[in-house]
Amino acid sequence: PQKHKETNRKAVKDLVDYEIRYKCELTEILSKSPNISRREIMKLNGKAYRWLFNHRKEWLDEMLPKPKQHK
Repeated sequence: PQKHKETNRKAVKDLVDYEIRYKCELTEILSKSPNISRREIMKLNGKAYRWLFNHRKEWLDEMLPKPKQHK
C-alpha cells in the first residue's frame, strides 16, 4: 500500500510539473508572437501543444486564437 501511495504521488507531481512547464512554454510563444496560428504553435512546440490538448484542453482553447475556417 505505501509503495502504491508513493507511485501515485509521483504521478501527480509529474502531471503538475508537465502542466506548469508546458503552460509556460506556450505562454512564452504567445507573448512573443500574439498573432501566431495554432498550426504554427504545433510546429514550434508540438509536444506542449499535444499534452495541453489532451490534459488541459479548456485552458488551451482559452489561450489560443480561434481556429481558422478552411475553405
